[in-house]
Amino acid sequence: MIIKPIYPIPSLPEMIPGELDKAQICVWRDRILANPHLYVGQEMSSLSTVPAFVTDRIEQRPCVLSTYLTAHDQSYVAMSGGLTRINENEGSLLVLKDGGCSKDTWILTPEPAKQVNLWLQAQPNQLIEPRLGSLPSRTAENLFWAGRYSERSEATARLLRSILIKLREFKEFRDPDDRRGLNHLLQALTHVTLTYPGVCRRRLGG
Repeated sequence: MIIKPIYPIPSLPEMIPGELDKAQICVWRDRILANPHLYVGQEMSSLSTVPAFVTDRIEQRPCVLSTYLTAHDQSYVAMSGGLTRINENEGSLLVLKDGGCSKDTWILTPEPAKQVNLWLQAQPNQLIEPRLGSLPSRTAENLFWAGRYSERSEATARLLRSILIKLREFKEFRDPDDRRGLNHLLQALTHVTLTYPGVCRRRLGG
């Protein structure tokens, strides 16, 4: 069995009882008895391996593939692909959730996927009849707010892009002017997004 917490706990890895000495088992026993609802036992299975690029060469590493289902009518459909997580240690029987690395797993199709286009195809010399009439007030209000929030989203995205650029410059050159500029940008982000107190009371340290 593999003993592990029901959710990731910092500095507390999963444990294989057969690999511990008597003192370590006593420590784990006391830990589990103190909070038995936080731990679970899982049957140990042999892991498959995948080629992984480690440092400057290809090596085999143990992996775990997580797949996903989506609800469809009264049943479920398996989604193509998944998430593959590999361990940094070649001989380890565990793939830690807070270690190693993970990559999306793609399933190649035998032919190019067909693109779904919801736009109506225009025909040559096609006449579009204008639709004249009053616009319902609720529709007009929804269009107004959609446009307003789109402008806010665009402004926030542009500001975040400027902040990330300035943050990269500050980390690279450690220029005091960049630090002051970054502080002003962070304060502006707080006022634009109304996320008070946000970063207005914080200062980027040197």
